[in-house]
Amino acid sequence: MQLGQQIYAVMDFTFNRFFMKLFKTSNMEIVNYCQRLFGCDLPSTLLKQRFEKFITTFNQSINQYVFSAPSTQIRADEALQMSSQYTYS
Repeated sequence: MQLGQQIYAVMDFTFNRFFMKLFKTSNMEIVNYCQRLFGCDLPSTLLKQRFEKFITTFNQSINQYVFSAPSTQIRADEALQMSSQYTYS
């Protein structure tokens, strides 16, 4: 199940509000600067990066499993088709 864009916006809003309260400012330029200074990416950015990394690792593991075990029940084209349905939109 993928999170909708609205959920990402809510998480980012909450994260930004935390920094606003932490630094007692309502200026988003200051908030963004502090986030960059401390190396804090927005939750939506982190989730997208982690999802892409997971899919890449998943696809590699399927390819490795399918092509290294000739006696497996899963054919290579079926495994690739299964992994292609898990894409981030």
